[in-house]
Amino acid sequence: MQKLSALLRMEVINLADGNRLGYVSDVEISEDARVTALYVKGTAQLMGICQGVFHRQGEITIPFSRVKKIGSDIVIVDIAGSRLHV
Repeated sequence: MQKLSALLRMEVINLADGNRLGYVSDVEISEDARVTALYVKGTAQLMGICQGVFHRQGEITIPFSRVKKIGSDIVIVDIAGSRLHV
């Protein structure tokens, strides 16, 4: 188990295509204290529609259900079918 503060500023990598999406800038937490989404400020620019992924200018919102692995310094997510360009 890791602390929430350790998750912030971790790099996020898309398993589907190997792209670096950016860094965790914030998290969304439910009323029952579960992480429901990651906010990623990044180097990647979303092009087109990404299924299950939302974005606002300069920030990507990734549902926590898309997180596959949290390592010591990297978060792996699976955003299949997306078109991401660095």
